[in-house]
Amino acid sequence: MESSTAEKIDQLVYHIENHKKQDLLTTLLRKGNMDRVLVFTTMKHHADKIAKQLDRSGISSAAIHGNKSQRQRQDALENFKARKVRVLIATDIVARGIDIEDLSHVINYELPDVPETYVHRIGRTGRAGANGVAISFCDYEEKINLADIHKLIAKKIAVVKDHPYDVALMHPYEQTVSQPSHFNTRRNAGGGKRYGRTFRQRA
Repeated sequence: MESSTAEKIDQLVYHIENHKKQDLLTTLLRKGNMDRVLVFTTMKHHADKIAKQLDRSGISSAAIHGNKSQRQRQDALENFKARKVRVLIATDIVARGIDIEDLSHVINYELPDVPETYVHRIGRTGRAGANGVAISFCDYEEKINLADIHKLIAKKIAVVKDHPYDVALMHPYEQTVSQPSHFNTRRNAGGGKRYGRTFRQRA
């Protein structure tokens, strides 16, 4: 499988507790310069939940996954392409047919268990000579997935530190980047529990 990532894609990872991911996503979408965003989740019910919570926050979104009808998936994709919705939340299987040239951001709400899937996900931004941004949320259980991704792409993804939901779980060898200007909240220094690796249901 393809293991390289486009040079024009800025890759960032946020270390965060799982239950704070929705808060971080909403914060980034409200204050970040994100025009059209594709969010990946590994579980179908998570896609629906994320879309509903974004809509409640005033952020237009739609979810597509294997439990949606073909018509529902097509309508969601067309509305996304027509900019009627700003955020599309998708599982990997149904996202295979998504081809949008001016996709500004890809967000990995959950890291995939298969590292090659990460490469395919983020490859949907930064196309046709444009710059793109790939953001990943990583909780403690997903750190081994992140390590597998680092090994595959042969580099460390830059870690965003001191964001409002940071749990300070970075490995000492990982590269760091400065805090984005829209984050000025004091760092959350809470820790996470140690768990073994888990494999999530696929769409």
